[in-house]
Amino acid sequence: MNATFSSPQAIDWTQKKIGTIGILVNASSLEQKNVQAFLKKIEKRTNNLQILAFEDTKANSTQSKNYPTFTKKEVDWLWRPKGKKTAAFSKNSFDILINLCQRNCYPLEYLAVTCKASLKIGTLTTYPSNYDLMLETDSLDNYMSQVAFFLAKFRSQHEQV
Repeated sequence: MNATFSSPQAIDWTQKKIGTIGILVNASSLEQKNVQAFLKKIEKRTNNLQILAFEDTKANSTQSKNYPTFTKKEVDWLWRPKGKKTAAFSKNSFDILINLCQRNCYPLEYLAVTCKASLKIGTLTTYPSNYDLMLETDSLDNYMSQVAFFLAKFRSQHEQV
């Protein structure tokens, strides 16, 4: 079954801007059209989007679709990322950090836990403190729909108390 990305409701992504969004993704997912569409919609929603992809090979890292990518060669024996790209990514302070990896991807999990973010969104794990919002879905398309749904509900402008 070939599914495409669609949000549960018609959402105007351009009305509410979010400061900085970081996205962690598996490099093989970047080739999918639905992931590209999701990233374009997120890019319209933010002033600053930073994407880091993990390629599950030992080959040298490449620029995948103009996104910084790191490989198994750039992780230590405990699966902790140790390259310049991952260090630069983890130095940032994000308003929202989204991990698009649906399966166990320890380098991306490690980055998600160690990065500073006001809100962390990820898939359901056995570690409840990894994310602020955990979503359990059966596919990446459904996961992206749920993330889009919740992002549309967040307000970036608020009244001061």
